[in-house]
Amino acid sequence: MGTTRFHKAKEVLEEYMKKSGRDYIHTQTLRGLILREIGGDENRTVVPTLKMLRELGVITEKKLHKWTIKIT
Repeated sequence: MGTTRFHKAKEVLEEYMKKSGRDYIHTQTLRGLILREIGGDENRTVVPTLKMLRELGVITEKKLHKWTIKIT
């Protein structure tokens, strides 16, 4: 199940990048997108998904602004 959740989150991020034309996203926007598209709750879905995205290099820890993260 973890891989399908990761792939869905990656698709959501790619779609966001195409629509917005940006390579960065506000952390709360990303959390909202994951909750809306994947479902679940904050602790069981969003946090593990964000951790997986960071570990696999889809998003970076480098913050462009206080609450904004870079999409690689």
